Parts: sequence; structure tokens; C-alpha cells
Amino acid sequence: MATEDGRRRTQDTSPLELTRQSLGLTRGELALLAGVGHGALFNAERGSSGMASIPSRVASALESLGVSVGELEREQAAWLRRRADALRAEVLGRTEARAASS
Repeated sequence: MATEDGRRRTQDTSPLELTRQSLGLTRGELALLAGVGHGALFNAERGSSGMASIPSRVASALESLGVSVGELEREQAAWLRRRADALRAEVLGRTEARAASS
């Protein structure tokens, strides 16, 4: 979800993306350090396809930079659960609204 000026809200930003940003790295730089494609890192940051775990090469690169990857993976999984719960509630609300208007 974006704000009026187009920036994403912090709550919509994954712990993996926030960690990368806090290290001062672009997505391309972390992908290069990890030896993965830019798209793979993007998908991991967004939790695409329910990807809860951080790819092993990215985890290794982050560990070498002093990041506690175990904690980060727990935070990433919790973030994905919150996103899924919010989507589920949104869909249920729309379904109930349609049923009520029928």
C-alpha cells in the first residue's frame, strides 16, 4: 500500500528489505554480494509465492555483514503472516459486503 505521494508505508516493507536498507545497500548490491539475481532478491523481500525463508546465499551474505539471520527469518515469517491475515480479512469483508447487498 502506498501513501498519497507514492511511498510505501513502513509497515508494508519487509524486515529483509528494511535490513538491506539499514546496511546502506541497494537491492543490486546485496544481490551481487550474495551471488543471486536481482529478481530473486526482490521476490524474497516481497515474500512472493509465500517465500518465508531467506535464500541461503542471501542469508550467508547477510551473516558475513553481522546480521542475525535467524532473528531476521522469524521477523520475515511473522511479517508474511500479518500480510496474509490482513488480505484474508479484506477479502472476507468484501465477500460479506457483497452478500449483504444481494
